Amino acid sequence: MKYIFILLLLFSCKKEIGKEMVKETIVPNTVSIKGSKITYYTYDKNLYVKDIDEGEIEYSKKVEEVFVFKPILINEKTLITAFDGNTLGCINIDNGNVKWEYTFESKIMDIKYFNNKVLIVNIKDYGIVALDIKGKLIYNILYDYNICFAPDTSPYSVFSSEEMLFVSSLNCKTVTAYNINSGELIWSFKKNFSVLSDVFYFNNKVFVAINNYYKEGKLLVLNSNSGKILYEKGCNIETRLKPVLYKEKLYYYTFFGSRQYSSIIEFNTNNFEKKIIYKMTKDNDISGRQIYKLNDNIFFNDNKLNIIKLSLNDYNFNIVREDVTNFNGVTYLKNDELFFIN
Repeated sequence: MKYIFILLLLFSCKKEIGKEMVKETIVPNTVSIKGSKITYYTYDKNLYVKDIDEGEIEYSKKVEEVFVFKPILINEKTLITAFDGNTLGCINIDNGNVKWEYTFESKIMDIKYFNNKVLIVNIKDYGIVALDIKGKLIYNILYDYNICFAPDTSPYSVFSSEEMLFVSSLNCKTVTAYNINSGELIWSFKKNFSVLSDVFYFNNKVFVAINNYYKEGKLLVLNSNSGKILYEKGCNIETRLKPVLYKEKLYYYTFFGSRQYSSIIEFNTNNFEKKIIYKMTKDNDISGRQIYKLNDNIFFNDNKLNIIKLSLNDYNFNIVREDVTNFNGVTYLKNDELFFIN
């Protein structure tokens, strides 16, 4: 039987595991997990790497800004992090030695790591910079104001397959596809839009949602090789929340509209059928909070600060913890106890 274990701010747990983590407030959406290691930024401008089983700080560093993107654990010994607004670096967690640094022309907006070899860095008013794992430049994809006379909307959402990099919103294109190894343009797709969701790739398809400032929205599915539309249908999709994938099905949250309450939708990526698996009211809406998947369950905070566990197999749900603020993820400890990150 699994016992639920959670770490709360100023909450005294019966176990000593993770006790130190109550001392700082995590910046939302900056948590990365690799094995037993967790890394994140805090509002007091610190970076931490901790062992969640032992509750020990393995590495910490003062940074220059409150970053709102995730540091990246390449493995349990190697960390990619911003040092200041313009400088990215690679650190050996064991001894704190800096392996390399790279300074950009403008502010770092986001960092992603794909295919165990390519770092994709979003730079404000510049575009996309691709580095290898040794910090060497591979290519640039430039933002150009003169293409559509629109301000830079970074950070851009990016996702990859083995061969391609998909970018949303860059240079007034809904989605643009590039060769991830060379930066060569493959195709681009443009649709009138106001707000885009994260772009998402699975099984030769690209998924992206359009939200017209919460007045209406659409879910688009594109052929990943050509950019041609495979599916387009209206839905009140919440673009701030990242969808999650489980067994070829995509799960996303719809916002409260004039004709429907908010809900979590299961979308079949093969036949494009969808169904509601969790309905909400104004009293238990998740209010823009992120959804986290762990094995065959998803977890989310409702607006009463309850953590809800929803099975993706039978759609049963239950409250696993109450009064939890700043919920930033969930994982298992080595003894199979649930560990909620807040």
